[in-house]
Amino acid sequence: MGSRAFQHNGINIRITNLIGTSVAFKNQQTNCFKVFDDFLAQLKEKSQEKELHIVDFHSETTSEKNAFLWAFNGQVSAILGTHTHIPTNDYVITQEGTAYISDVGMTGPSCGIIGGKKESIISKFFHPEEKFKLEAEEGPIQLCSVVMTFNRKNYKPISIEPVIIREGFSSDKYSVENFSLKN
Repeated sequence: MGSRAFQHNGINIRITNLIGTSVAFKNQQTNCFKVFDDFLAQLKEKSQEKELHIVDFHSETTSEKNAFLWAFNGQVSAILGTHTHIPTNDYVITQEGTAYISDVGMTGPSCGIIGGKKESIISKFFHPEEKFKLEAEEGPIQLCSVVMTFNRKNYKPISIEPVIIREGFSSDKYSVENFSLKN
């Protein structure tokens, strides 16, 4: 787990990154639920000052990400799932005040499979016993993200909106040329 707090325009912001147990990472993970629960308890002991707290939860399974939401619902401003590269459409703001999406999606090549060369990844599924090397696909790119707004007083979310910008595709709301909101 990593966490960093900073101030921007007088707003206390904390970004925390956690790796879920469903990510195969050489068995170096700890129980992220317990670690995060202990971390929140330590934060409460240190300071009563509110923070806009965004958690990047890097996990393979949507069920683990969803369980994490309900375990820490209302205790953080947002939980943004990452790792699977494929954006989900389950974005929500809970009644307790946590913005959530199971997976934000990836930024990278848009014509491959999760950013990799199609042939290489397809071959992996046909021949799982063979050594596999992920090679990045070339060509058009995409940017996946979310745009969120928060209440400045209590740091609760007001809105969460997925953003997908693909080079070569048009959008009424977003511009691929500068990755910014259109007026």
